[in-house]
Amino acid sequence: MERIMRKLLFILFALSLSSCFEDVVDSVEVRFSNSADLITYTETRTTFFEGEDIPQLVTVDELNQSLGDYHIIDIRDEFDFRAGHVIGANNVEMKDVLSYLKENNLSQFQKIIIISNTGQLASYTSSLLIIGGYEKTYTLNGGMTYWNQVFSDELRDVIGNNILYTRRNRASQPSEKTNPPDLYYESNPKTIEAKIEERIQVLLNEPRENIFISAKKLDALYSRRQRRYIGTFVVFAQPERLLPTLRGNEERWIDGPIRSYFYDTPIDFTSNSALLTLPPNLDIVLYSDNGQQSAFITAYLKMLGYSAKTVKYGKITMMCFNIREIYDTSKYGNPLAVVGYDTLFCTDIEQDMRDYPYVVVGD
Repeated sequence: MERIMRKLLFILFALSLSSCFEDVVDSVEVRFSNSADLITYTETRTTFFEGEDIPQLVTVDELNQSLGDYHIIDIRDEFDFRAGHVIGANNVEMKDVLSYLKENNLSQFQKIIIISNTGQLASYTSSLLIIGGYEKTYTLNGGMTYWNQVFSDELRDVIGNNILYTRRNRASQPSEKTNPPDLYYESNPKTIEAKIEERIQVLLNEPRENIFISAKKLDALYSRRQRRYIGTFVVFAQPERLLPTLRGNEERWIDGPIRSYFYDTPIDFTSNSALLTLPPNLDIVLYSDNGQQSAFITAYLKMLGYSAKTVKYGKITMMCFNIREIYDTSKYGNPLAVVGYDTLFCTDIEQDMRDYPYVVVGD
């Protein structure tokens, strides 16, 4: 009798464990998902990768001429907004942008313009909104810094205190492809659209320190002994057609100020190109000329579950001076063997700044 009771208890215990395991498996199947479906959705059902330039930008001149035709969303904090904003702009916190667009019919406007201080955070936000189906979303190039020189102190300070990087070689992209990251969904979304919306909202809620990294903090990650960034995969995200065409013995010089991997934006961030060569087990840090390209791509990679950040202010916080070195032509056998730094953005930034009118709250 005792043996029978033991068997019955063992069976009941086994059944209870089986039930527990089934619950865990069901939970994992529902709440966890590979990001491959988000990649497919973005590439086939959105305009994210359409066109040569991402993010979609408007210049301050275009916006000034089209104020009545464009809907302007200023995502700066209330203090900055009250200190001065574009006429007709609506102050909306970044975390509330998606619900704002869902609650307001803006179909009558040609474009929705996202504005931030220098344009980086606006590029990050517009990236997520375009994935979410808001195809008319654009970013103001240069943000309020370009709209009026009154708002340029932040950028001028950065240019005056940039870091001189000396590690300038370009690293070859990895050849091995890996699986995209796995994602956790809090709300158990049943459709791809619901997954997209949850991911967008999660990333709009992100604190700034999870989006940006300073050039100084990035520099601190570099090991001179190992000659690499510890736990970090650094990417120069820029359209190759915008790079300087400087050749030495028919070898293109990629003008990245630090040791980094060059990914041609947006081509290399598609699944049929180099996207899956990004390591899912490392922190990915991206930079571009003024930081708007890299912020746009950073949002997409975070959408897919990669641990990604963009360098605050972009390349101008890494180097900003004029220098060109003429290498010994006999060494290269080419009289045009010139290498140097593309610093046009640094030297011409004053030309991009305007003095367009702005509204101060309380005046």
